[in-house]
Amino acid sequence: MPRKPNPRETLLKSAEAIAGSIDFVCVPHKLTGHGPMGTPQTDDTGWKHFLFTVVITLGKGHPFSTPFRMGVAHTAPPDELDVLHSLLLDASCSDQSFEDWCGEFGYDTDSRKAETTWKECRKIGDWLGQSLTSQQIEQLRELFQDF
Repeated sequence: MPRKPNPRETLLKSAEAIAGSIDFVCVPHKLTGHGPMGTPQTDDTGWKHFLFTVVITLGKGHPFSTPFRMGVAHTAPPDELDVLHSLLLDASCSDQSFEDWCGEFGYDTDSRKAETTWKECRKIGDWLGQSLTSQQIEQLRELFQDF
């Protein structure tokens, strides 16, 4: 009896077909006896999470390195699908002005932290735009819409 296709494998193959290729590396922070997830961290708001450094390359583009956080309920490190989905979401508002972005996401326009976050979203959008065509980006957004 043939094996039933894994939905994540199918999604990854489709994403790779659109992007050309996806190279991915994930490194947990503070790996001290806690397995592949590393040691939980706590940020300044009290949120407990696992912290990773991920590096992703799409097609013939340049590698993009960024911190990636997951709540402590997760039991496996992020994979390229988790990271690509998050980057696509972050970049989806990269063409907005700071004021419009704050209005849409409920941030204060006087907040330096909000401005830093907005700049990071723009940086992700710039990287995606350098790595893929606008048509490829839109195809990936459609592919991930129900992820």
